[in-house]
Amino acid sequence: MKPLKQLLILKTQETQQGRLMIFYIKWGSTILVLIGILLTNLNIYPLNIFIHGAGAVGWTIAGYLTSDRALLTNFGLQIPLFMTGYLNILI
Repeated sequence: MKPLKQLLILKTQETQQGRLMIFYIKWGSTILVLIGILLTNLNIYPLNIFIHGAGAVGWTIAGYLTSDRALLTNFGLQIPLFMTGYLNILI
């Protein structure tokens, strides 16, 4: 599994197309997180959880592809918190 991860990281960071993909993931995720925060402030629930959660997943993917542990820690730990919100909606 580790060689596959290294190959994926190298391919995305070393090619122009890979860098562009990471750029779009980061900016798309930023927009989703900001919209999620806005929806939270407007008390639009549960849409806020889904939008913000999608942004957190995007930032986690960006952190994985760039091997950025700070991003993985911050947004990776948000995903289980959003999962409790999803479960709360379903139950």
